[in-house]
Amino acid sequence: MKKYRSLIIIISCLILIIFCSILFRSTFLIGRQNNNKGYILAVTSNDPTAVNQQRKIVVLDIRNNKIIKELYSYNVGHDLEAAVSPDKSKLAINKWVDNMDLDLFIVDLKTQKETQVTDKINGEISRISWINNNEILYVFAPHNSKKDGLGMRIYVLNIKTGAHRMIDSLCLKDNKPIYWFNTVRYIPQLQKIVMVRGLADDFFKPIIDGTVKAPKNQLYLCNIDGTNEKMLAEIKDRTIGRVVATPDGKKLVIEANYIQGDEEPSDLYIYDLGINKLELLLKSDQGYKEHWNIFALDNENILFRCNNKLYKMNLKTKVINKVNIANVPSGTTFIGFDYF
Repeated sequence: MKKYRSLIIIISCLILIIFCSILFRSTFLIGRQNNNKGYILAVTSNDPTAVNQQRKIVVLDIRNNKIIKELYSYNVGHDLEAAVSPDKSKLAINKWVDNMDLDLFIVDLKTQKETQVTDKINGEISRISWINNNEILYVFAPHNSKKDGLGMRIYVLNIKTGAHRMIDSLCLKDNKPIYWFNTVRYIPQLQKIVMVRGLADDFFKPIIDGTVKAPKNQLYLCNIDGTNEKMLAEIKDRTIGRVVATPDGKKLVIEANYIQGDEEPSDLYIYDLGINKLELLLKSDQGYKEHWNIFALDNENILFRCNNKLYKMNLKTKVINKVNIANVPSGTTFIGFDYF
């Protein structure tokens, strides 16, 4: 009898340890995307239409609507993305090198030491997100389309070892890169990649021949190694652009644009991962013609930019309020957001 009692105690302890481990991991993953302090990472520009801009990476206190810290400043080119590592010790950024390549850099936030981690790539790196404190997911677009094709590649870089690996199954068909990706992002709460993929030929065709048509693409979810790829949605007569997950990982907020004369208005959609359902959230003709740089502040509110102004929208009530950042310099435009 004592033997069975001891066995029951051991099994109970093991179950408790496993449960606590799962609970801690879930709390940690959601916590990475749900900062109770209300701080978010933001990229600003003094003129988003200029070739050379002054771009800054700042920490934004969205509860009190003010910038609390400037992390980085950059004055060359018109591209600058930023993502903070899960432990908040490093920034991953992309910036131009010799006006030729858009390379990947790591900035130590404690020492401000900047380390270039890609070199002589003959192309551009974008769609940056951290998988963990050592691994970064990104997209590479080559400059030499005749040699390398029009398609983009998806890579994972280990900044500790320097090892790169391409996720072949996501970007190659018959061993050729044929896809264009508007969104590629690692979602820690889901431990999956969300991506928006379409044919590169469809993306470039309107640019080359002047066709007035929104290129077709699809929204997917897959594992970090490219397995279990699942198509979630395709929106008729729309090009899906930026996609963000709510902090609880239950919904995806989607910006989808279309062509209307010389303009590119966009609609907002929401995809419920629990019931696999896509719903229209906000049409472009409802007083807000564009919805750029969407960002999920929490599970109920999103941030978006329209006509260089910021707005907050409640996903349940659909009430929209303008967001005024108190200490932002005049003429500044917010062009990107991430969790901090």
